[in-house]
Amino acid sequence: MSKSFRFLTPITGPKTKSSGLSVTSELSQVHLDQLDCPEEQLNEIRELYRSNKALHRMFVANSEESQLDAHTMLAQHGLGLNTVADLESRWNIKWKKEWGNGPTCRIRVLMQCYDEKRRQVREMKKRQNSPSKSHRRNTTADDLVSKTDPPVVPWKRLVPYNFTGCLAHAEITYQKADNVILRIAGYLVHNEACLTSTLERYPRIPLHPHVYLVALKQLQQGADLISIKQTNQQYIDTKFYRDCDNPEVSKNFRYLILPSDTSNLYRQHARSQGIAMENKAEYNVDSWLNPQSSNFKPELHRAVLHYAPRTTKSERFEITIATKEMQEATWKYGHKCQIILDGTFGVSDCRLLLFIVMGVDEDKHGVPLAFFLFSAPAGNQLSSSGYDSAILKKLLQKWKERLEKDGGQEFRPSVVITDTDLKERRALVEVFPTIVLLLCKFHLRQCWTNKMKALKLTSQNGKGSFEAERVISRLYTLQLQLIESSSFPYAQDLVQTETHLMEGFQTHDVWARKAVDFLKYLWETWMSEPIWQSWSKAGKIKAAGVLQAPVEGVLPTTNHLESFNRILKHDHIRSLQNGGKRLRFDVLVLYLITRILPAIFSSRRHIRQYKDWRANRFPTLSTKSMHKSDEDPGVDNASGPQANPHASLTKASCVAWLPGGNTASSSSRMATAEELIKRNLLVELKYDTGSDVLTLKAKCLSSKSLPTEQAPIAYDVQICIDGHAHCSCPDFHHRSLQVGACKHICALLLSTQQAREGKNNPNGVFVPPFWLPNNVDAALQLQRRVEQHTQDPIASSPNTVARQSVEGGSVMTNNIDIAEEDSVVEGVGRITSELMDMLECLEIPREFNEEKGSKSPGITDATHDKDLVFLDSSSRSGLNTEETLVHGRSNCSQEIQEQIRIHINHFTQKLLPELRHYKSLLDEWDGNPSPELLEVSQLLLSIHGRIGAARSTDEPTFVSQKPQASATPKTPPRASTLRAYTLLPPSPEKRQVRHQSHSVL
Repeated sequence: MSKSFRFLTPITGPKTKSSGLSVTSELSQVHLDQLDCPEEQLNEIRELYRSNKALHRMFVANSEESQLDAHTMLAQHGLGLNTVADLESRWNIKWKKEWGNGPTCRIRVLMQCYDEKRRQVREMKKRQNSPSKSHRRNTTADDLVSKTDPPVVPWKRLVPYNFTGCLAHAEITYQKADNVILRIAGYLVHNEACLTSTLERYPRIPLHPHVYLVALKQLQQGADLISIKQTNQQYIDTKFYRDCDNPEVSKNFRYLILPSDTSNLYRQHARSQGIAMENKAEYNVDSWLNPQSSNFKPELHRAVLHYAPRTTKSERFEITIATKEMQEATWKYGHKCQIILDGTFGVSDCRLLLFIVMGVDEDKHGVPLAFFLFSAPAGNQLSSSGYDSAILKKLLQKWKERLEKDGGQEFRPSVVITDTDLKERRALVEVFPTIVLLLCKFHLRQCWTNKMKALKLTSQNGKGSFEAERVISRLYTLQLQLIESSSFPYAQDLVQTETHLMEGFQTHDVWARKAVDFLKYLWETWMSEPIWQSWSKAGKIKAAGVLQAPVEGVLPTTNHLESFNRILKHDHIRSLQNGGKRLRFDVLVLYLITRILPAIFSSRRHIRQYKDWRANRFPTLSTKSMHKSDEDPGVDNASGPQANPHASLTKASCVAWLPGGNTASSSSRMATAEELIKRNLLVELKYDTGSDVLTLKAKCLSSKSLPTEQAPIAYDVQICIDGHAHCSCPDFHHRSLQVGACKHICALLLSTQQAREGKNNPNGVFVPPFWLPNNVDAALQLQRRVEQHTQDPIASSPNTVARQSVEGGSVMTNNIDIAEEDSVVEGVGRITSELMDMLECLEIPREFNEEKGSKSPGITDATHDKDLVFLDSSSRSGLNTEETLVHGRSNCSQEIQEQIRIHINHFTQKLLPELRHYKSLLDEWDGNPSPELLEVSQLLLSIHGRIGAARSTDEPTFVSQKPQASATPKTPPRASTLRAYTLLPPSPEKRQVRHQSHSVL
């Protein structure tokens, strides 16, 4: 070995000016703890240093001869700065440190001869350092080879060389600017087995840095992983990346992004955003929001109105987010306006719940006003239920206080709409006592539908049964009438009348008995006046008076927020995920504030600027036409081959026609029409003697009519000898142009054909041949000819028919013997399809169709309006805003207490039989109580104390007392603000899927 080599363990000597290193740097020890070695091999390396066999040599920075010696030495051992990057190299960097700036920047790097055994040792160290694997402290490298460990996925990368026990390692210090070598230390001698070993497997091939740069830029611009990979393949084909044409460089890199690169890509992207992925998420968030921290982010601090870390297991992680744009929108669209509150989950890899407050702007679009993000309590099994009214009240109160502090006035929303969640509604009433609290119509109907499903009272269960369809249709009609009711006595009368009718019919109809059970549920659960007012039209009228706005301006559902939740989770958040994996919650908080929310408000701003520009560009266009183009941008008002040939007709235009000609059997509705005749629903058939055209008139009772009903719904039906027909049912008025004659006209036409054939006409009364056009165009032409002579579409026609053969005014009902009520014929299920089809023209949900007749008791004209959701703005006249506010405060509190009472009664009825059986089992058991049984005992004691406290007061308040053990712990009071920052993360959450709601409350 050359004489210039020195082997030292204690590095001693004076400062070398020409080396460029201080005495401390020259005397620094090699970091042997960074080497990946089995314990016995590491002891051998330490022995080399103790016996002065390790290398330590200093080099002169400004000496060409000294630098030549240094680079020659490195090249001889394969440690050249260019050769280390070769894929065949045995050296692997284990540790690196950089200090200084500019020309004085120094780099100190530790390299080791890499082999398979050291890969196993590194994996062992990774497991031993994991807090969750503390029981593996005594694991050895040999154990890792022979034992499998399912919780930890083993490395898939294999080093190219087999284990030889080589002790070679080197620590090199050099200048970054010019690669001047300053010091070499270590042991550069390979053993014989290492020198003769060859590649046994493919080495790890790194991705070219330029590929990373391009991919990171795409991530910053919001591209997803699929787009990044597609761009990567295109750039490979076009040789866009650097060094593609340089074989000396490209031989040691690859340019194709593999699935194994995505994690590293997203980690680098997170680091570029200022996220230290090596730190725990809770510490990142805390350092970003701490002004004393070096990682303090002012942008995040301004957008976070409330933050509370989780320092004990009994606490929650809490954060309230409202950017500057959100706070401005809150005062514009939330103060003295209507807001929506709803929650969602599954937004991060921890058990976090996200509640969002939303307003509605001038264009009826949702505007997010605040995000409440908090962790589920310890021990909670289902994130979606990991909250109570206390935590929501706290966050709402903090949000309100911060808004008032910054805004200088009281923040007071006027109306709030939520789903049926009791915890949300109670928190809102306690924070905003003057609000008008409304229930979402969609969630209300969902509860009713779930109850009908539980009773097996659905069209699917009663398919093919006329009785089932009749009962179900009546219940759907009742539900719609209740939602549109504005008088509580009238709503009560609707339910009581229907209950009385069903009770009188239930003795011989199993479907009526099920209907009675459903009506009892409606009455007991939803028909107390405070609750009724929250979901009926009366509540909307009251809210309109408070808002000083038309009734149609009151939101009926929370659909704005439900749609926003879907867009947030499936569009914004999913685009930031790596392969669908949920984001860490620190990444979620950062991206919400810096990317997602700014993007949402930027889009709103650009849309507003575009609309303003368009209005200035086309000032002559009416506001109505501009709104129409906004709502239906794809509609072309110009005539053309795609235009509707009947577009010029008004909605009042209605004509009767039968598809397939005059053959009655060709109509799909004839089976239903025949059923109407069989059940004696077609009554009072007679000729009209006052008309110029022979006209046959009748009344057809609704298919929903019960035999016990005193005043059933009846429709006026008439057909003329010249091909005209008319019916007062809504189906004919709304859909006759599309589907032709309604089932009532078909029934009357069928009865005339049967009479002409001698069926059900024992007296042989003469019946002329009535007919209908076989297509809609022929029907419209017939109507236009008639309208030239009279305004009545069926009053007169040039084609007159002598009526001498008919005894004027004779009632055909007395002569046509209609069969008694019989079993349901095949095809009667078409009644259901008719009922469902009619909903398309009414523009209401399928479950809530109704047939409106001229003799329905208690139904006002407003009920017959096409839009069954909103009323005319005149319905809010005469309301006193101040009285409404005061009344709203008392009613909302009363409603919440009534809702709590209903929930308690509901669960009491479900639990009481189980508790009785549970007690009988305990009476027969002599074993020792388990922890779960002791928890049950504590819960029962708490319940007993609460019931006793409620009985001792005149007016129960239902304030929850915290039990000693609970399945869903209440939000505990937070400890003192002077805390030691030992932060705890929220509980990790497995992937959960939102289940179909079956709640009836």
